[in-house]
Amino acid sequence: MAEPGFTPERVAELQRQADDTMAALNVRITAAAEVRERAMSVSGTATSQDGAVTVVVDSTGVVTSLTLAPSVFDHNTPAKLASTVVAVIQQAAVKARTDMAAAMAPIRAGGDAARKAAAGVPELSALRFDVPEVPRTAVDRSGSQDPWAGVTPEAEPERARPRPADTSEPAPDAQEGSVYEERPW
Repeated sequence: MAEPGFTPERVAELQRQADDTMAALNVRITAAAEVRERAMSVSGTATSQDGAVTVVVDSTGVVTSLTLAPSVFDHNTPAKLASTVVAVIQQAAVKARTDMAAAMAPIRAGGDAARKAAAGVPELSALRFDVPEVPRTAVDRSGSQDPWAGVTPEAEPERARPRPADTSEPAPDAQEGSVYEERPW
C-alpha cells in the first residue's frame, strides 16, 4: 500500500526534480573545476624599481623564476639586494593572488547561500573561500642611489681584501684563473 500523497505521478515528479537538481549540481561542479584549474595556472611577475631583479611566482606564490641583471652586483650591498629580492617576490605573489582571486570570483559569487548555510555549522564555519593576503616584510630599495645608505657597521658584510702590493702573488682569496674585482660590498 502506497503512502498517502505519494501517487506514482508525485513520485515521478519528485524523481524529475531530484534528477534536475543533480544535473545542475554536476554542471556547477564541472564549472568549478574549470575555474579552479584556471586559477591554479595563474602566475605573477614583478620587477624591481631599477629593473635588475625580475621574479615569477606560481599561483601559490612559489618562485618559479628569478632573473638578476649582470649589473645587480655593481650597485647593491648583500643586504639591499636581499631586501629587494624578497620585496619583488612579495610583489609577484600579490599579483598572482590578485589574478587567482579574480579567476575564482565566479565560484565565490555563487557561494552566498553556501556561506550562509556554513555559518550555522561550526565545522564548516572555519572554511575560507578567499585568497589569503601576502605578508609584506621587505622593501625594494633598488631605486636608492647609495648602496650603503642605511647599512649599519654590524650589518655591513666583510669587504674584499685589497690586492697585495706585489702583483706577482695572487690575492689570498683569489682563485687561479679568476678575475679579481672589488665590489662595493
